[in-house]
Amino acid sequence: MAGVSERTVRYYEEVGLVSPAKYSSGGTRLFKESDVVRVLRIKELKSLMGFDLDEIRAILTAEDRLGAMKEQYREGDESLKREIHQEAQVTIAQLRAQVAAKLQRLQAFLDELDSRSERHAEKLRRMNASAHEIPS
Repeated sequence: MAGVSERTVRYYEEVGLVSPAKYSSGGTRLFKESDVVRVLRIKELKSLMGFDLDEIRAILTAEDRLGAMKEQYREGDESLKREIHQEAQVTIAQLRAQVAAKLQRLQAFLDELDSRSERHAEKLRRMNASAHEIPS
């Protein structure tokens, strides 16, 4: 359902990124829809955003904590709500910093590619200009 192999799911389980809801009597892993969503999130973070598994673990841990805080907030008394907001703000700031660092590295790579492309374009312009010169 998530478009990954069983081997990948087993590996994600081994490294603690996902865990099955339960096992069948025959030992087959049984996953809930939320587990499939989590695997899809891992794929997105890995392939689209380029995070490695350690970075993904940190992101998922933070997202899990934010989800738990949301539940605490809904169930909690008014005295806890300020603390929940403060912790959520810190957690979100940490996630944002992680994404910003990734963006900075990606921007540096993009700048490098642009520079290389411009160097090649300039060489081509010079080659084309010299090819069009009329010999004397």
